[in-house]
Amino acid sequence: MTLALLRLLLVVLALAPACLGAAGVCVAAPSADAWEEARAAFEKAFRGTDAAARVEAVQAIAKFGDPRGVELLRVELEALSTRVRSEQQKRFELEATLQRKRRLADVRRERLAERVKSASDPAQRTALERQIAEVDLAIQEIAKAEKAELAPLAASLESDQRVLAALREGFPALIDAQPAGRRSREIQNLKKNLLASESWEARVAGIESYSLSGDPGAAEHLLGLIGKLLKEKEKAEAEIPAIAEDLGRVVKQLANERKVLGGNKVTQATLARHDEIQAQLHGLSERVFDATRTVEAIAEALPAAIARLVDPERDKAIKGLKSRTSSGPFEAKRAAVIALGRIPGEASLSVLRELLLKKDDPGLRALAIDALAVQKDETSLDELLANQLRDTRWEVRLAVIRALTSIRSARSIAPLLVALETETGRLQDEVEKTLQSLTGKTFNRSVELWKRWWAEAAPTFTLAAPQPAAPETEATDGPRFYGLTVVSRRVVFVLDCSGSMGFSLDAVDDPARQGDPRFQKPPEPGESSRYDIAKQELFRALGGIGKGGWFNLVFYSDEVRTWKRKMMEMSDEVRAEVRGYVEAEIKPEGSTNIHGGLAAAFDLAGIGARDRYYDSEVDTIYFLSDGHPTSGEMLDREQILEYVRRRNALSKIVIHTIGMGEDHDAILMRRLAEENGGKYVSR
Repeated sequence: MTLALLRLLLVVLALAPACLGAAGVCVAAPSADAWEEARAAFEKAFRGTDAAARVEAVQAIAKFGDPRGVELLRVELEALSTRVRSEQQKRFELEATLQRKRRLADVRRERLAERVKSASDPAQRTALERQIAEVDLAIQEIAKAEKAELAPLAASLESDQRVLAALREGFPALIDAQPAGRRSREIQNLKKNLLASESWEARVAGIESYSLSGDPGAAEHLLGLIGKLLKEKEKAEAEIPAIAEDLGRVVKQLANERKVLGGNKVTQATLARHDEIQAQLHGLSERVFDATRTVEAIAEALPAAIARLVDPERDKAIKGLKSRTSSGPFEAKRAAVIALGRIPGEASLSVLRELLLKKDDPGLRALAIDALAVQKDETSLDELLANQLRDTRWEVRLAVIRALTSIRSARSIAPLLVALETETGRLQDEVEKTLQSLTGKTFNRSVELWKRWWAEAAPTFTLAAPQPAAPETEATDGPRFYGLTVVSRRVVFVLDCSGSMGFSLDAVDDPARQGDPRFQKPPEPGESSRYDIAKQELFRALGGIGKGGWFNLVFYSDEVRTWKRKMMEMSDEVRAEVRGYVEAEIKPEGSTNIHGGLAAAFDLAGIGARDRYYDSEVDTIYFLSDGHPTSGEMLDREQILEYVRRRNALSKIVIHTIGMGEDHDAILMRRLAEENGGKYVSR
């Protein structure tokens, strides 16, 4: 303990007999000198990085009880909460970047080693061996970066999370210790400007501190803010279609100019108009993004706000959440259900169980099932197994299958074995995973082997102990796309066909690196371009999809093209037709509209209309890109990820991602896969 903090605690102890209140925190006004000493010690601790010193400083200010400490702790709480989110993001991005570099270096080394084996010219062999040595040095540098950059970042994050936990405890304790009038004023100050900031990061931090204030009306107020935010979002969304149409017209004009002028050339006037319209769309998308992220922050804050209450205020708040599930926008319903799932106790569980009976709202039922899984509610098991697992909506059945992994019961085994026999494709795979989790057994989706085992094991069966999730093994049966087995029966392939897809695999597409001999490198004689490789992978995958499988294709550059307007059932005739279309109609040109490609895939799924987030015709998307978003409605990585989260909230479409080349956005592609149950591979 530092000398300054020791002196501060001695002052607190000296004052304690005269000022300890009911909450066990000092509330009497200390002398001006004592407060200044306390504040100075706190600020000194927070100028440093010692977690223990900062935790002690927080505890000392909370114990001191001076009303001025409320603002002191609030500022640090909001700043550190924002910082921790940023550190978590930086850690993920650094891991993704280093992972991509290591993967590309390994692939490049393998390719060079193969060329060495076939090289007959000694000079060529020597040059290739020199390149291998350079790659080996690069791999060593990556390993050094993992130690020098990742380790300190992880340590800093762990330290800050420890201090943040202390602030989340000390801040509400200090508010509780204030006299009623002062406490009310502090709460009003927190409440007053919740949406005043233009920054969503500041909004999120303010919402968190307000949720910890203990305001009896916090839940109702936060729910009201959701309505206000959704109106802001709808207003921005209403402006987007007309501007998007303008952008579409300009994109077509650019495509025509490329054909007329040749060489991927366009006029500067058209390009400037394109950039102007895109900037307008980006601004509107930013408004939608800010509103959506703030709504999500409210959903996350509601449980903390209600946890601070005692009955009858707590019961009233839960009833308020229940009322929000019966009407209004989908996002408001979703926020209420998510909050209910994080509030322990019978009051919230009974509301969620009632939602299972909403036959006319399968989306709400799927949300309720997810929430009941969070609380591991065994009381709902009979309803889940008897009715929800047999629902006509695959999204509802999927929610049940996943919930049974959390609500662990031997009673689930027999119904799951029935589901294993009746489900196909991806859902059958999900049933197998749940059975593996509950039993510790695996029979590779063999219904016969599962039934035979269960006939012997049922009389004395006990659940397997929960185990950490083991690395998934890739299924070996079925068509493959870039090494990923296609198990789905309803799949969309989304392929980048921007100009850089015409480059060689190891080319770079960064104007800042024009001195690099690989800059925009065309394929060498006998070498396939990225797009040629993608076509080969696509045709191989389509060749393995049999009758009964449904699929479609989306190709995106600055223009987005969908092969058919609806999902198509596979047949030999359809397979031949799609091959002819791809060979004749698609070629690499233009920029990269990642948002547009994803949006087209979700449109094919039949979801996205207002309040219609289910009834999906697609359960799996394979998304390929070799670059970063450079055109379309959204260019920002976080906006694109938020857009996908919103559209995929209920359908839970699995998204696998394939990044090609050195310059693809590895962070976006990895997060896109991980946040949507898929796998990310780089080539």
